[in-house]
Amino acid sequence: MKKAEFLAQLRGRLNQLPPRDVEKTLEYYSEMIDDYIESGYSPDAAVAKMGSVDGIAAQILAGARNPVYEAPAVKKQKKSNLVIWLLILGFPVWLPLLITAFSVLLTLAIVVGVLAIVLPWSLVVSFGASALALLIVTPIILTGEGIAAAVLVLGTALVLAALCIFCLWAGLHLTKLGAKGIGAMFKGSFKLLFGRR
Repeated sequence: MKKAEFLAQLRGRLNQLPPRDVEKTLEYYSEMIDDYIESGYSPDAAVAKMGSVDGIAAQILAGARNPVYEAPAVKKQKKSNLVIWLLILGFPVWLPLLITAFSVLLTLAIVVGVLAIVLPWSLVVSFGASALALLIVTPIILTGEGIAAAVLVLGTALVLAALCIFCLWAGLHLTKLGAKGIGAMFKGSFKLLFGRR
């Protein structure tokens, strides 16, 4: 029996099923016959390997064996093998891209860390040290340069002390925000790379 004749007879026996189920069943058996032919059977032997049309139709109609639901499992297995092969063969491409993406994220985290954490604290140290130095020098300037220069140096020291206090406040808040931002960035990137959608 030829493949077309087998499928036509099977279609005739399954005419009481919904058309969509009939088509899926016929596709399934057509693929099975093609697989047997690819593995070395002759077309007639591949059709004979299926069994009798009446037996297949009786099984399908009785619900004992429904190939409509088996066919997607076979296709899914083929797709998963394809994905594995693509991952293996694409290794020279995707590994450097993954390393590059991680490096970019790490660089962004370092930049955010420098701007949000290191910069305010370096300003605190420099403004604080400058204010302290000017306060120490103020009595020396008072005796050498006079009261006007001493008041100017004292005012500058107080402005620098105020800037130091402001940078201290900003540094505390920016450190907290920067730590949260870096944590969220890494959490989001790992979720994007390894999480399920």
